[in-house]
Amino acid sequence: MWDKALRSVRGGTVLRLETSPGSSSNEWAGYDQWRAAIRVKVSAQAREGRANEALVKFVAETFGIPSSRARILVGGKSRLKELFLEGVSIESVRATLAGVIHS
Repeated sequence: MWDKALRSVRGGTVLRLETSPGSSSNEWAGYDQWRAAIRVKVSAQAREGRANEALVKFVAETFGIPSSRARILVGGKSRLKELFLEGVSIESVRATLAGVIHS
């Protein structure tokens, strides 16, 4: 379902994410077919990079990697972002997302 939001690249996988900062909790919130992006809610506000930091930490924890191996490639000041997961295969991403996205 979310294959259009994933891209295998040299050294890992890129996820296309639509973020919602200032939410009540950090959570995977489904898939937006129109934007071809996985929706993620983060509790941090979009001020001084806090939401981006929370996003990177939350995604890294989900995939069992240190935050230093996850980074925003595109969209640092936008709700629509591309996040790189170093050393995580696209197959592993698919399997993990199947367990956390319930829509």
